[in-house]
Amino acid sequence: MIGGFNLVEFEGYIEDLEEMSSSITTKIIDYNEQFKACIENEEIDAQKLQDGIFPVLNKYDVFVSHSHEDEELAIKFKKWIEKNLDMSCFLDKEIWGSGDKILKKIDKLCWRPERKVYDYEERNLTTSYVHVMLCNALMQAMDNCRFAFFLNTPNSITAESAWAEPKTHSPWLFYELSVLKYIRKESGSIMKSFPRGMESLREGVHNVMSYPAVNLTKLPKLEFSDLANLSNLDEGTRFEKLLGLLRV
Repeated sequence: MIGGFNLVEFEGYIEDLEEMSSSITTKIIDYNEQFKACIENEEIDAQKLQDGIFPVLNKYDVFVSHSHEDEELAIKFKKWIEKNLDMSCFLDKEIWGSGDKILKKIDKLCWRPERKVYDYEERNLTTSYVHVMLCNALMQAMDNCRFAFFLNTPNSITAESAWAEPKTHSPWLFYELSVLKYIRKESGSIMKSFPRGMESLREGVHNVMSYPAVNLTKLPKLEFSDLANLSNLDEGTRFEKLLGLLRV
């Protein structure tokens, strides 16, 4: 990761994004077979499960950080980036399976038929295990990308007033912004684009908890128009411009 941007001001380019299809080819996973393949000696191999459901196989130019409610916008933005800037994008929906579906498989281990209930404590533990796997995979994916673009929309960030600290109701956006703050940074000396190669878990009941949008004010703001102006540049110049914008 070289750095991240707080992407704002989409309004003037909505028509350009609308031209992009919101359809995407998602990974097809047999969750029954995947789950069975990860059980060894009556234990679940967590690394095998993570590699099967949340694989991190390739390097990418761009990590797209977005609210689950902006899923369609994120898909169109990914396609716009690939078409206009010829940069590869990591989008979890395209590559990863569903954390919710694998959780349902694991939850069966917590079912107590004699009482017809799930064991509450065990159920909480299995959920936390899958969340840790997803967090680990997210961090690896971000580390494998050169830049991150945070899609700053009313769905991702809320603030009561212009002076209020920006907040998010998404624990996954909170996590991704936190990772951006601490992840190792590269110098940006490699100029060749990488070849093209959550939300994977629901964000839960909205507005129950809010999280500080950590590091958001430290991310350089990038208007969509700035990004669009890069489309006519060659790859090397485009890369240098992005580095320059990071230093502003």
